[in-house]
Amino acid sequence: MACAEALMQSASVVVNSLRQGTATLVVVSAMEGMTEWLQRQIASTVTFGYKGGDVFLRNSSLHHSLIEEVVEPGRKLDLHQRVDDYITEATGYVEAMAKLGSLSPRHYDWICARLGEGLMAPIFTAHLQGCGVDAKYYDAAEVIVTDGVFGNANPSITATRERIKFDFMRDLTGGKVLVMGGYYGAGNNKHETTFSRGGSDLTATTMGHASSPFFNDISVYLYKADVAGVMSADPKVVVSPHIVPHMLYDEAGALTALGGKVIHPKAIHHAVRAGSAKRPPITIYVKSTLDPNSSGTVIDNQERPDDDPVKAISIIKNAVSLEVRGWGMNQPGIMSKITAAIAGRGLDIDFINQPHSKLALNLAFQFAGKEADLERLVKEILGHEIKANDIDMVKARRVGVVGVIGRGLSDPLVLGKVIAGMNGDFPELKKSNAYQFASGAFEASILVDLPEDRLNQLAQSIHDSVFGN
Repeated sequence: MACAEALMQSASVVVNSLRQGTATLVVVSAMEGMTEWLQRQIASTVTFGYKGGDVFLRNSSLHHSLIEEVVEPGRKLDLHQRVDDYITEATGYVEAMAKLGSLSPRHYDWICARLGEGLMAPIFTAHLQGCGVDAKYYDAAEVIVTDGVFGNANPSITATRERIKFDFMRDLTGGKVLVMGGYYGAGNNKHETTFSRGGSDLTATTMGHASSPFFNDISVYLYKADVAGVMSADPKVVVSPHIVPHMLYDEAGALTALGGKVIHPKAIHHAVRAGSAKRPPITIYVKSTLDPNSSGTVIDNQERPDDDPVKAISIIKNAVSLEVRGWGMNQPGIMSKITAAIAGRGLDIDFINQPHSKLALNLAFQFAGKEADLERLVKEILGHEIKANDIDMVKARRVGVVGVIGRGLSDPLVLGKVIAGMNGDFPELKKSNAYQFASGAFEASILVDLPEDRLNQLAQSIHDSVFGN
């Protein structure tokens, strides 16, 4: 939703889909870049103090202008008032936070939800109504029930299903086009809680999962403005990547876990869980609003004989590798101590490698702090083992992770192409402990000690080797 033209293009996708005669729920994202901008504005105001004036002037101006461009005169007044009311309330929240000198997660989420998707969805609804569509807006905070965690909420399918089974479902099956904002819901205390980045995808598959008992079959179409489907690599990293026509759920899930940002990681989870013995899981279509007739990418559980054995190459930059070694590492419980300490600080482990001897453990994950702080933490957790000389090394360092995704990685010939891509002009990888390799049924992870530019070159080399470019 970058501009009025993008909104109108998205509306035309909805209008064209109505010809199929299926029940339609539309999940709307915020303006392009708006959520990140709001987050910066809040943080800056709280850090440097509220100096008066309209902190959210850009947000207000853009939405007022959008209303003037895409909404019929008779529907504008209420929307303009909604913008002004939200801006006034949001300004009061940041002023209070600035006085306290600290962020309030509750008000932070309220601002990001209300000034993003919370404004775009009713504007989009009004535009559809002006196009002759029988559209109705539903506030996501009154539809999706979450676990109440601010900033990284998880939806409750059972509670959401209970909430939608009457009025919402009657409207949906009765021919209305329902519209709601993505990215947020509300806990049982009614406070808005946002999902993480890309949360509109999660909203879409959450609603599909919650609605699944009421329909024989559900599909979710994720229309993106910047890509026409899942790419074989990030076009900012690899030259000439191609659109992947088909992926299995496990492959798509592996891609999101290894740095792919096209789909929210938890969106795949809910698509799969919506299936049962009576109905199939949710098929996901990733397409483009700029070219809605293009085939894009289909994500389901049906293997196809013409699928490429490798689907995509991804990278995770600026991760931290934690290596723990010692002759006592094979004792039960040491690994769980380390992983529990990391998980207890909200860190998600992206890479795990442990040799059969169990004398070492190598982990990688996103960590914003200093490596020395991480080493200190682990040494405190393993104080008894270090004192007993069971552990003789705890080392943290900045690394990158290259992910190779595809069900064909179990084929030695396919895996050989990955290795061949690493055997190019990369003398750094010939050094001892220069990389770690771990593979599963649908992905391989390569942890490498390379600077960012060389990491990009390695991704390009592996992409060329695997896809024969």
